[in-house]
Amino acid sequence: MYGLEGFAHDSTDMKQHYKEKLKEQAEKIRELKNRDWHTYFKIEGPEEDETRQPQPDEPEEYWIFGKILEERKRQDKKWGKQNHSPLYWLAILTEEIGEANKEIVKYISSNEVDKFRLQYYEIELIHSAAVIFAAIDSLRRNELKEEVK
Repeated sequence: MYGLEGFAHDSTDMKQHYKEKLKEQAEKIRELKNRDWHTYFKIEGPEEDETRQPQPDEPEEYWIFGKILEERKRQDKKWGKQNHSPLYWLAILTEEIGEANKEIVKYISSNEVDKFRLQYYEIELIHSAAVIFAAIDSLRRNELKEEVK
């Protein structure tokens, strides 16, 4: 037979159990906040090919355009040819620019100079430029189709 006494006792035990769990979680959170995550996850920065520098015999612009075209090909492979409205393309571009903004904010707010943040910022700018190329391509294929001929 179950009486209210048993319920009250179980309730007290549960409260104590959850208080202990909360203390454990709070301690884990304190430990995590103080952890050096770059070391913990062995964060190395962008992939080697994403930070390839221009060769001495090629102008800087060639390297930049090459990276944008590589990214455009990667996006086409991932998503296929996209035919969005101009407004939708602006939303996609805004999201990409937002990622570039996020990297700059992380760079500015870091206590030390973090070159990886600038490299990620460069990558996000390249992604943004590739989206602009795709938006122009889509515009010419769709809305401006008659004028382009």
